Amino acid sequence: MTASIHRISFSEVKTILEQVLGLPKGDSFDLIPSQIHRKALDSDIVLQWKVLDNWLDFENGDIELSDSFLIESIFHKIQPKGPVYIVTDECFSERLAYVIESSNLDKFVSEVYHEIHQIEFFQPMDYIFLCPEIQLLSMLHHEGQVTQYQNHHLLGES
Repeated sequence: MTASIHRISFSEVKTILEQVLGLPKGDSFDLIPSQIHRKALDSDIVLQWKVLDNWLDFENGDIELSDSFLIESIFHKIQPKGPVYIVTDECFSERLAYVIESSNLDKFVSEVYHEIHQIEFFQPMDYIFLCPEIQLLSMLHHEGQVTQYQNHHLLGES
């Protein structure tokens, strides 16, 4: 395993997410796209969701969607940079997210995750990707929709 990974607590991920979305500190929510979407609305942030083509066929097991296609779809507007915090359904048992360098994302998705969990990374489940360095939130909802949000205010941009 050449991709360097470590784990951080959900509370640490939520702290970063609160900053990116401008949420009150200590706000109560779970790290799932539907609740994050509702919390974003509470901060007057309207997340734009894009439906992935062929998701239902993927969900039903009729076709495979490549890791590269799904990564490109998740980061369709803005590419990850720096550390990437990743929350998958498997993270909930220990309430620990993965932290990897963005340059290792492809390897983590295609090889490392399978070594750890004995399943392919992409399943019809929820995924949260948070890039604190560029204040970026990207999510894949289990119903086959993706969204990205970047807090330009925290980056010093208007």
